[in-house]
Amino acid sequence: MPSLSRAACVLLITGCTGVVDDPEVTGDATLAVTALSPDEVVAEISLPVDGTLACGAASRTVVAGTWTVYLAVLEPGADVTCTASCSAPDGDKQATADVVMPAVRSAGKVVFDNSHGEQAGNADWVIDDDDPSPSPSSPSGPDSWTGAYSSFGYGLWLDGYTLSTNTRWISPDTLADAQVLVLPEPNTALDADEMDAIVAFVARGGGVVLITDHHLSDRDFDGVDSTNVADSLFAALGVGTRQASDASDVGTEYNYTASAGDPADPVLHGRNGDVTQVDFYDASAFTLSGLPGDRPVLWLGPNAGDDSKGARVVATYAGAGRVLSIGDSAPADDGTGDPYDDLFASWNEADDAALYLNAVDWAAGVR
Repeated sequence: MPSLSRAACVLLITGCTGVVDDPEVTGDATLAVTALSPDEVVAEISLPVDGTLACGAASRTVVAGTWTVYLAVLEPGADVTCTASCSAPDGDKQATADVVMPAVRSAGKVVFDNSHGEQAGNADWVIDDDDPSPSPSSPSGPDSWTGAYSSFGYGLWLDGYTLSTNTRWISPDTLADAQVLVLPEPNTALDADEMDAIVAFVARGGGVVLITDHHLSDRDFDGVDSTNVADSLFAALGVGTRQASDASDVGTEYNYTASAGDPADPVLHGRNGDVTQVDFYDASAFTLSGLPGDRPVLWLGPNAGDDSKGARVVATYAGAGRVLSIGDSAPADDGTGDPYDDLFASWNEADDAALYLNAVDWAAGVR
């Protein structure tokens, strides 16, 4: 996770995630700021009484004490001054810190994995039956490709991404020219070499969109389901996110979500639309350890903000990269996969499409 120490500043520069000044202290107010992505910062702030944190045009009321505060949307590529201030009985307190926001990246290559049981049982989580590249290369619409995730792939193609499907083990070569790896409900375990390849990819700035399902969703009956794979990957990345207990699973249709993060969260409000509601059909949840390593994005309404219920979508920072975890594979299903599989045709319902497309943009650093 990003660090606020001076030693980490070199790492932040080489990882293209921003530059942080030393914390500046005035009186009893302290502040240190790290750029997390082109339009997000996390601030470590301490104020003796209630006050405010302002970074450019973004601001937040802060309760007295020492806190980690997340802010979005800032201006990509800009030099931003952040100020923590309050009016204490013994005089005004203020601390400032400057941060350089990284520039927005251009859309690159997205690799969808299909080497870990993504078509096992009644699943068909592929963008096209043709691999490694979907065919035709210039689709006229989502029906040009065949797979339950063809609309997902088509939406990314319209956003400027190059798409590929991996059907072998995940290796450094698999990810050499990738910007984002999508793991669409993996049902077999990642071996040690694959895990090392993904961890190295994220550490150098790569993004991962990890899609899981409910507990005990083992489609190939090998004793491993996507929640197991997710926890193994989180542990390898050294982050605190984990799958919540199966008591947090949901099993009915139209389990709507509500935002638990910043109202300007870039996953909820991206170039593909606003996300206020997502359909969950049998879904798992995630527990969190706190900022800046991870943060909740969406909760299952009416449980917004309830840690005991877990978050349905979580953003995780690791090294210079990002992992966006979604607790259900069904909302990305467009209903056009293998007719013998269980199809939900939910891509165009609620804000399902916007969530998954914005998720890839966030993982890629694209806005």
